[in-house]
Amino acid sequence: MGSIAQERQIQVSALWVFPIKSCKGISVQSWGYNESGLDFDRQWMIVEERTHGFLTARTIPRMILIEPTLDLQKRTITISIPEYRDFPASSHTIPIDPVAGKDEEHSDLRVWSSLPLDGWEVGNAELNRALSHYMGKEVRLMKKGVGRRECGPMNGYVEALRAHGVDLEYDEPDSPACLGWADEFPITLLSESSLLDVHNRALTDEELRARPHFDKERWAHGAPLLEITRFRGNIIVKGSEKWEEDGWCELRFEQEGFEPETLYAVFRLARCMLPNVDPATGIRDKVVPDSALRPYRERLWRDSPKAFFGQNLVPKRSKGVLRVGDRVAVVTRFESDGKGRFKRPEDEGDF
Repeated sequence: MGSIAQERQIQVSALWVFPIKSCKGISVQSWGYNESGLDFDRQWMIVEERTHGFLTARTIPRMILIEPTLDLQKRTITISIPEYRDFPASSHTIPIDPVAGKDEEHSDLRVWSSLPLDGWEVGNAELNRALSHYMGKEVRLMKKGVGRRECGPMNGYVEALRAHGVDLEYDEPDSPACLGWADEFPITLLSESSLLDVHNRALTDEELRARPHFDKERWAHGAPLLEITRFRGNIIVKGSEKWEEDGWCELRFEQEGFEPETLYAVFRLARCMLPNVDPATGIRDKVVPDSALRPYRERLWRDSPKAFFGQNLVPKRSKGVLRVGDRVAVVTRFESDGKGRFKRPEDEGDF
């Protein structure tokens, strides 16, 4: 692992917070973070009432149109639910903080193969009714509880990072990063240059364009750029080379007049089919971007069949603030094989 001689100016071009898992995000100009990610990111999720199994737009794509907004002064979250079939659109405002004696606490919640997690059943009868109608089943909204959920199933990543000289300065010494209802890591980073590469491949890959379900009108030359919000990243950067982020390790976010913030790129970001869902319509594309990514972005980590786009990050400190316009200094990167592949900590040990 070595340092980078960086001449280009890489900057944060956008910050996104996704309060409710699999629902619409909020674009912000500056935002705090903590050990579990950007403040309020993936702190709520929708679950089946009976089983408490969590629901995502992977299987119910229209979820992505549910729009939360936060009022930090009033400490409220407003959830706007679109019209669906014979049920009108509606908005529901509830407290950000669970109400003792009213909201019910649960300890049997899970995200994928996680251990049981604690959370609060929040909202009211009107919200439950509207969400259930929109989702097509009885559901409830759960706010993440105070129990600490460690990253991962890749629990060895911290040890691998430390072998590369990385140490995390958290309030609880030797504690790994944690997260809310996100899949595996607290913060994700995406590159505009890499997104453009995916978009261009959708325009030029003749084999891809010959597929029966390829939407030639949507992916025509001159059509709108593939939306980066499909990939639901928290930090969007511009000014880097395409796929350069694959080799990043220590990142310092700097802006004159503010204390710099350090985050570590700790794991490649594997993609599911969710980015195929159009964030404006909630309709899943049958081909793009997943099939555009796979020919050259799958199996980057061992023999994983997943396509990879982006980096999972953990913060060095327990809290801080990120801002649009921050300069991103790549302090250290991982060793390259000279062919665009990098030897990362996740390639070592039994993750």
